[in-house]
Amino acid sequence: MSIRVGVVGTSYWATRVHAPAVATASGVMLAGIWGRDLAKARAAAEQLGCPGTDDLDALLGSCDAITIAVPPEAQGPIALRAIDAGKHLLLEKPVTLEAASSAQIAARASRARLSTLVFFTHRFMPQQARWVHECQEHPWQAASVEWTFDIDAPGSRFAPGNWRGEVGGLWDLGPHALSLLVPILGDVVDVADASVDRRGTVRCQVEHQSGAWSQLVLGVQEPRAMMRVSVGDQVGWSTMPKVTTERVVAMGIAIDTWVDLINSGTVEHGLDAGFGARIDAMLADIAQCVV
Repeated sequence: MSIRVGVVGTSYWATRVHAPAVATASGVMLAGIWGRDLAKARAAAEQLGCPGTDDLDALLGSCDAITIAVPPEAQGPIALRAIDAGKHLLLEKPVTLEAASSAQIAARASRARLSTLVFFTHRFMPQQARWVHECQEHPWQAASVEWTFDIDAPGSRFAPGNWRGEVGGLWDLGPHALSLLVPILGDVVDVADASVDRRGTVRCQVEHQSGAWSQLVLGVQEPRAMMRVSVGDQVGWSTMPKVTTERVVAMGIAIDTWVDLINSGTVEHGLDAGFGARIDAMLADIAQCVV
């Protein structure tokens, strides 16, 4: 029997990544799309042949699981309502902007025996996932991340006023960076030299559980687009391969993974809500040190 999946959100990311991936995935049925704006929800749903609604309870009542693609401040309350309704969750990063709230979502989902997954995009891209796995076999001593773009550049897929511009690079790009580094170097245990410039770009050095240090540059209003993640030691450096996988394909891989968890009754996964909450806690620690 197919798992009925509802999509929460009508943004670019919801309608061009989440919903199409659900619609084409095996073992699932797109049950509907929810949005605060009924016209937008119906327009998005019409493209994929499913109902559109502005009634969240109605969507929850029609599905077994939901994917959420809304700003983090909205994702938290919706996730808790879905957990109370017994729905499995595929969440966006960050889970929330408050470490305690993210931890609460993870704990309640686990107690309810619900399968969760957080869409750390690059961890579901085959080349990037392979690089992380291979790097785990080596005791690296350092890492360098330079991840920047201009959210307001012509042709940007993000609308003016998007939450990413409001929270800056730390909370938008930081989850991506840490989701790649933490499996290799361990959790962040210390923060040094954390600063933010007039564009909102964060620069910091963090120490990992392994003793390695990472240097991070994260900005969403930088004129130069850059995505370089490297780990190194005294011998040399290994850099993450260039991204060639489409985001919707990565989402499809995430959905396949999530469906396997649901069907097998598995609650824990390396990229579940618990991992997402850990990442959010590390980001919160960094944010407190930024001057």
